[in-house]
Amino acid sequence: MHGQIIACPHCGLSTVLRVPGYSEPQPPPLPKPPPVVSQPHPQTIYIREKPKTGCLTQFVAALLILFLLGFIVSLFNSASDSSRSNNTPSRGTVKANIRCTDTSIIIQNKDSTAWSDITVYLNGTPPFTYRANLGAFSPGETREFPLNEFAKKNGERFNPFGMKVVQVWIGGGGFDYSNYRL
Repeated sequence: MHGQIIACPHCGLSTVLRVPGYSEPQPPPLPKPPPVVSQPHPQTIYIREKPKTGCLTQFVAALLILFLLGFIVSLFNSASDSSRSNNTPSRGTVKANIRCTDTSIIIQNKDSTAWSDITVYLNGTPPFTYRANLGAFSPGETREFPLNEFAKKNGERFNPFGMKVVQVWIGGGGFDYSNYRL
């Protein structure tokens, strides 16, 4: 009798009722649509470009750099010229014959002129290695010097029993330094 219309059992025909109970299944509710999110309007961004420099600016900058480099080189050249002991002009490089034994170095003047105030450096670039001032040499003169007389500026001496001479720089006294590999 579910869902049928009947007369009220208490009062008779005066009231009409629908019998409660079974009802037909209801379809599931429809899903809610996603909320609408309003997007802000895109903003226009203006980028200011750097002004372009012309070729003239780059040319002037290059000239200034070259001038600065030339100035620095001239300072170094004047400093090295003034550091010579008696400001005598350079007479070229020293021409020498150099031999080494286990404990000494033998140097011969192969120049046609005398050497004055000659300095010798072992195993490195002057002035950061072992050195000895050998004094003056006549043309053709040969001398022998003990290797343990060569010392660094800090006092460390060359040890001929623990090291081998592989490079010799010789010069000074108005001569440029020559490099000899042994």
